[in-house]
Amino acid sequence: MANELDQFEALETNVAPEVDDAKKAEKKEFAKKLKDAMYETLKENPEYLAVRRSLTNSVIVVNTLGFGDSGNIIVAEGSTKEDRKLQPVASIVGYRVKNVGETPITYQAEEFTKGEDGVWVGQKVTKVLKPGEFANLTRKYATILFSRPEFNLKVANGKFIAPRRKKVNDLDALLAGYYFSFNDKDIKVNSDTVKIQIGEQRKNPATGQTKWYVKPEFEKEFGYLNNSGSGKARAKKPTKDLDPQDFAANYLQKLIQEAGL
Repeated sequence: MANELDQFEALETNVAPEVDDAKKAEKKEFAKKLKDAMYETLKENPEYLAVRRSLTNSVIVVNTLGFGDSGNIIVAEGSTKEDRKLQPVASIVGYRVKNVGETPITYQAEEFTKGEDGVWVGQKVTKVLKPGEFANLTRKYATILFSRPEFNLKVANGKFIAPRRKKVNDLDALLAGYYFSFNDKDIKVNSDTVKIQIGEQRKNPATGQTKWYVKPEFEKEFGYLNNSGSGKARAKKPTKDLDPQDFAANYLQKLIQEAGL
């Protein structure tokens, strides 16, 4: 079994020396949960390997969607090794994706409307991303969609990576914590050519203070960010072809299904 899990064992063994024992234990525990979940899937679902990544090449991430003027930190342009400067940038709250395949893709999302009390409330909806069409997804619902076996956290131009701290007892935080990385390392998720600003600064008529609000064209998918305080937020053995994204996606799907999302 050791040889079959070579690619995955990195999740357990690649721990930096400076990481404390508690974090090491947390990482090992999470890795074990992923492996146990995969064993269970392969035992109960013989079709899993046939479905695995069948739609990966059908979707690309076109843009990252940023909100506000802080939340992420990048190395400022012009920095040197000797003079490293950091710069705050808009937090990435979602992704614009495109169906570049030939198959319509059904997915879950939330659509938000503003109540009489001024609070934006979401309602879960089922939608279809047709070939050639675009969709704006929050990080949570991007993870829910792309953790399905047809993708296993990979799309044609990149992959979704687990957050450093895996809050397995807080599913919403875990799902929203996954982040996207382009296959082409020259394409940066925080680049102005990639990131779309979905917010704008406006004066609150009640308080007179200026704050960030979601632009009207993005309110349906991201209206929750207008709410106060938002956004500060004996089984068959696995084969050597399975990688960390497969294990993570499979585990996420189990959590998602248990939660009824």
